[in-house]
Amino acid sequence: MLNLFSFQKYFIGRGLFLIFIAVLCFDHVNNLKTLVGKCDLIIGIVLAVYGVFLMVVGFAGDNEPVGTTVS
Repeated sequence: MLNLFSFQKYFIGRGLFLIFIAVLCFDHVNNLKTLVGKCDLIIGIVLAVYGVFLMVVGFAGDNEPVGTTVS
């Protein structure tokens, strides 16, 4: 069983990680004429919005550890 990275235990860390992945998705947006470019744009926007949501939840609450593991 693999434990989460330490930043993944908190909502703010999960939000920052999702925003980082969204930035990586925006790397292929320069070619919006292809299906891959359009999918990367949509996925990047969804990940960035969800990452911001997780960060807001973390800042609004007490940002306690989530306590789940990846199996």
